Amino acid sequence: MISRGKKSDEQDRIEKVKEMKVYSWTLEEYQDAAKYDLLYMSVAEAMGTSLGKRKQTRRRETEEERRTREVESKYRVAGGSCRLMFEYTTEEAIESLRDAMSDVDDFPSLMEFSTGEQSKRFVNLLHGKHRIGKKVYWGLVSRFAATELAEKLGESFVRKIQELTNMAENPVLRGVLFEMLFFARIKQMPGPLKLTTIQGGDVEWSRCEVESFDPTDVYEAGENSKERVCLKPVAWNQGGYDAVIVDWSSKLVRFVQVTSREAHDLKLRYFSDCLDSLSIEGWEQWKLEIVFVVPKDNVERFRVSKVEDEDALSRYGWRGGEEGSEVCVVGLDPRPCGCL
Repeated sequence: MISRGKKSDEQDRIEKVKEMKVYSWTLEEYQDAAKYDLLYMSVAEAMGTSLGKRKQTRRRETEEERRTREVESKYRVAGGSCRLMFEYTTEEAIESLRDAMSDVDDFPSLMEFSTGEQSKRFVNLLHGKHRIGKKVYWGLVSRFAATELAEKLGESFVRKIQELTNMAENPVLRGVLFEMLFFARIKQMPGPLKLTTIQGGDVEWSRCEVESFDPTDVYEAGENSKERVCLKPVAWNQGGYDAVIVDWSSKLVRFVQVTSREAHDLKLRYFSDCLDSLSIEGWEQWKLEIVFVVPKDNVERFRVSKVEDEDALSRYGWRGGEEGSEVCVVGLDPRPCGCL
């Protein structure tokens, strides 16, 4: 959204000016727009130019499939901002959002949205205004912006959102809160991240830095650069994981899907593609994990509903047809944990 600036009802009546409210775009609206050749050709450079030099897709795509993939891939970053979607490349959109975050000097005001429509500050780029049915909801412009802010500001920022008026009725913010909480804790916790297993025991994950990465491009960090890193995919359609924790000291790759739902599909081709991008040599010495992080109270109820692309991970030591049983499920307590 952008600033609306000052307005005079009396002057508007004299000049017969009417205000038009423009709401944040949905993924479905982007996909519909992409079907129009003239429009898509005019924005193709911004859509096709993504992070780095992408690998070729494994199968030939139709034009419609390519457009759908490009729109979906960029949606996590651009979210409801059609300007970021159609006028900026992915790198430029990320840079603009991060510039907006650095320009915020009063985060309580940001979360109360008191910068508002009258504000001319750059931070309005972080806001979204979503119309769902006959109701309008405020939120953050995209999941990328939401999780970046959570990493930057920690758990206290997530709590401020939870305390907003009518939060329980806001599907825009409610849908991303649990994911924000995970990234806030994995980066900002002073100690290890504590999780609960389905057997009732506890496990601890060491905190680590979070980096954005493109799962369709080669990740170039080597063993000497970091002991441990949490990679966060920028693509919306990466298919089944929200983070990849790579621990060179323990020789562990851990895919993490953060979900508040009680069931989730497992699409193994996306995991295989990402593992190719990591370019890790000597896989026989490494361990691969796929972990679903769910609210603590959902641990026993959670189920993998469907497994697609069986055998896709066979060269990484996973037996075909048994992948669903090898997945781990752990619970994250959503209650306040020190509120960093």
